[in-house]
Amino acid sequence: MKIGSLQILRGFAAWAVVYHHYMQLFYDFNSQSKIGNLVGIKGGFGVDVFFVLSGFVMYLSANRASASGFAFFTKRLFRVLPAYWFYTFILLAVTSIFAMELNLTSFTLGSFISSLFFIPTENPSGLGVFPFLTVGWTLNFEVAFYTILSICIFISKSRAIILCSVIVISLPMLLRMLNIEASIFEVLKSPQMYQFICGFLVAIIYSKMTISPKAGTSLGLALILSSAVLLSEILGWGEFALIYKTLAAIALVLGFLLIDDLCNRDNIIIKQLIKLGDYSFSTYLSHIIVICVFFNLFGNTLTFMEEIGVLIGITVLTHIVSVISYQYIENSKTIFNLRDKIIDIRISFDKKTLVDA
Repeated sequence: MKIGSLQILRGFAAWAVVYHHYMQLFYDFNSQSKIGNLVGIKGGFGVDVFFVLSGFVMYLSANRASASGFAFFTKRLFRVLPAYWFYTFILLAVTSIFAMELNLTSFTLGSFISSLFFIPTENPSGLGVFPFLTVGWTLNFEVAFYTILSICIFISKSRAIILCSVIVISLPMLLRMLNIEASIFEVLKSPQMYQFICGFLVAIIYSKMTISPKAGTSLGLALILSSAVLLSEILGWGEFALIYKTLAAIALVLGFLLIDDLCNRDNIIIKQLIKLGDYSFSTYLSHIIVICVFFNLFGNTLTFMEEIGVLIGITVLTHIVSVISYQYIENSKTIFNLRDKIIDIRISFDKKTLVDA
């Protein structure tokens, strides 16, 4: 069962990233407005929230009685792969239409194949280690995390969380100590992998809490406020920016968990906000393509009213695409049936192997 408050947070995080990328593509983060600067600088925080949320959800999934390493990995892969591949090929079509005008990304056959299979590689455009669909860099992190956790579940379901935590914490330190520079290891040596383990921590803290609903709500609101303080840079960031953002994401996720009682499912606004969270994965994958199309159609020398129109257009089109994508790709019965068939084949194979043994 989905937690309503976390779905709302997921929706907020996705749309923060949308407007963050709008400011990046249209203004290169150099906005004259305070709101523009705020979104441009802080909107990327949505990714930190996603990673902590992912760790929280994976903790719950890994502890389900029916979870096996293979089934867990297959379900996670089928969660991200169909929509990611769909939007990767949509971007391929868009770059063909706009030809050299779309300078967001580039590819070779090798880098394109690497992108499809979540293998970190240099983007030929010179952006750095990014897949062809550039926002997919976060999925490289997600799939690396899923893979490690799946292996740990296979080794020992009861100790999977501990094993996964040790591996994820140790790998970046080990790879950096060995001074390994190959781009394929960029994800595994990134300290941002620790944010998934912070999601585990949130799940453990939340499961151990014994607090009245009223006190929980008060604590939740206090945590949300503390997250805002951490993000405000009042305490200074400097080289500790990732630590502050991670602490803010932990506080925000735990805070939203504690205020779930405020989310009245019968309230039409709450219902719509929860739906934004449901659509958030498609929103995240599709928005960069929509923004690029608008940028190439209208440019960035806009009057105030023209910019309002462009922003509304990007918002509405991204939302419409997200709704359709969620209904027909993310929730495709054909894809679900294929996923379940693969899992059933593996279960049958395992049973046959046991009988033969």
